[in-house]
Amino acid sequence: MRISSSMIGARVLSQIASSQRRLAETQEAVGSGLRIRRPADDPFGTSQLMASRTRLDVSAQYQRSIVVARNELGASEDSLVALGDVLLRARELAVQGANGSLGAGDRQLIALEVAQLIDHSIAIGNTRQGGRFVFSGHQSSTQAFVPDFPQNPTTVTFQGDTGLIRHEIEEQQRVTTNLVGSDIFPQIFTTLMTLRDNLQGNDQPALGLDADQVAGRLDEVLQQRAKLGARMRRVELVETRLADRELRLRTEISGLEDADLAESIAELQTRETAFQAALGAAGRSLSLSLLDFLR
Repeated sequence: MRISSSMIGARVLSQIASSQRRLAETQEAVGSGLRIRRPADDPFGTSQLMASRTRLDVSAQYQRSIVVARNELGASEDSLVALGDVLLRARELAVQGANGSLGAGDRQLIALEVAQLIDHSIAIGNTRQGGRFVFSGHQSSTQAFVPDFPQNPTTVTFQGDTGLIRHEIEEQQRVTTNLVGSDIFPQIFTTLMTLRDNLQGNDQPALGLDADQVAGRLDEVLQQRAKLGARMRRVELVETRLADRELRLRTEISGLEDADLAESIAELQTRETAFQAALGAAGRSLSLSLLDFLR
């Protein structure tokens, strides 16, 4: 088979184009810092990369859910701390009112402060987080507690429900972030209003019992705080685990996707040399073919 000059030229140009393409790919890898820039670069690696990125996206969704859960738990915790302060002060006032050296006028003055504590406890029961009433259950757009007489309430009506707010913080793991308002506040309102009424009525014997009742309500609030604390610790443990998982996934993605810079630079130098050699060889081959033709 006779090899023509055109065939030699075509082969040489094909070799140059191939060398140039490999050089361009290496230059792109060095410039972008990525080993996989398109699926064709490494089909199997691309499949692993996509799977790792999907797991990373799922982890990020759980982390966003954790932020919401932590905020809601924090709002309930802050409310119970404030409620505990109210009850501590109410117990002090009940003990003070039970003192036999006080007169009716003194107890009337103490009753005025207890009335303020009642108002404050109702406000705590109507705490909002992100525009939602924390203690209204699923009726979170509805005010949880409404007094019959705002200035001197005798009853306080609960308008929420017993629904539990739950957030998925990990696969098949949900955490309840709210407390049922009707399990906590009505008893407290009743106890405080009874204390106020007994102070106004100058009923010294009853005030000693009121102090015990307030202490009992305070213990109940502390128990509810313990529940919230356990949930918060669970959320924190999951959050730490997700952070570790995210770091591991990002390391996997980097290992799959990122180019080894030192290796890429060395390969770039090798391919630049190969490309220059291909150009030189092409020049010599084409020159010889032309001379052969002239002869």
